[in-house]
Amino acid sequence: MPIDLTGRQQFILAQVVQNYVTMATPIGSELIAQRMPMRTSSATVRNEMAALEELGYLMHPHTSAGRVPTAKGYRYFVERLMEQSDLTEAEKRTIQHQFHQAHLDLEQWMRLAAAVVSHTAQSTALVTAPKSPQSYFKHLELLAISENLILVLLVLRDGTVKQQMTATPQPAPAQEELSVLSAQLNAHLAGLNARGVSALMAEAHGLEAQVLDRVATIMYQIDHRGNLEIYRDGLSLMLQQPEFKSGSHAERLMHMLEAGTSMERLLDEAATANGVQIVIGGDERWSDMRDVSLILARYGGMAEATGVVAVLGPLRMSYGRAISTVRFVASVMDGLVEWIYK
Repeated sequence: MPIDLTGRQQFILAQVVQNYVTMATPIGSELIAQRMPMRTSSATVRNEMAALEELGYLMHPHTSAGRVPTAKGYRYFVERLMEQSDLTEAEKRTIQHQFHQAHLDLEQWMRLAAAVVSHTAQSTALVTAPKSPQSYFKHLELLAISENLILVLLVLRDGTVKQQMTATPQPAPAQEELSVLSAQLNAHLAGLNARGVSALMAEAHGLEAQVLDRVATIMYQIDHRGNLEIYRDGLSLMLQQPEFKSGSHAERLMHMLEAGTSMERLLDEAATANGVQIVIGGDERWSDMRDVSLILARYGGMAEATGVVAVLGPLRMSYGRAISTVRFVASVMDGLVEWIYK
């Protein structure tokens, strides 16, 4: 529970955060004194900043007389002091227009979402593809490839497309017969999950049973896949920030994105959470995220499929801008899931 600060301390902390986000240099008492609503000396501001440092909200870099916020200071600011903000109506219309122009293709939407979030928040964007608790059958095509080989083309309700070759123990039927079998299976399998498809195998024979087994296996594999599909954009914007100019900080960032499990676990958790989630400096849970903040919002519906829209940035990020960006883009992405599952 954050300690209650005096009104003056809250104002000073907010000023340090806001000015440090903009200037990226330690903030001195003289600058804050000039911005106090009532005449206050630099010495008084210095004393208050020292008190905030003792409470853990500010820190004092060795090479400067000014102070910078700590992760605790940013958390207090976001939770208690930050004014709510929103994208302008013009920005919202532009974003909606970009999605409206995109083809109804899942991968294109994911890449567009990452690009839009990165451009709007001016930071790194992470977007996960919508993932359903379990897959549902939508469509099947059987295509003759050779005398003993057919192609099983499977489309699931979330837009996933899988194709696999399967060998037949005897010469494969002609394409006309395969098309008839495809139509029959499409009628029987519509909307079923993997268990429902498996249940039909008891009464099936020959090639039909073989195809049902292949379809059920593919769906079970998809249901139990562990890795998230993560689309990234704007990493260069992150690396341009002064916090990541040193090799060690940049290396730690890249390792977190490429090999760390904390990021995937956070994205996975956010896919079942409500509202905007804010993780600052790893929130003392994730040591490999101590240099960054992550703003996340779920999109989609729990009964159909969910994904996550996120902004990744340094602790010194524009939190209001990031929050309003992920909130709005997630609301637009809700329409994608609704379209997929209609």
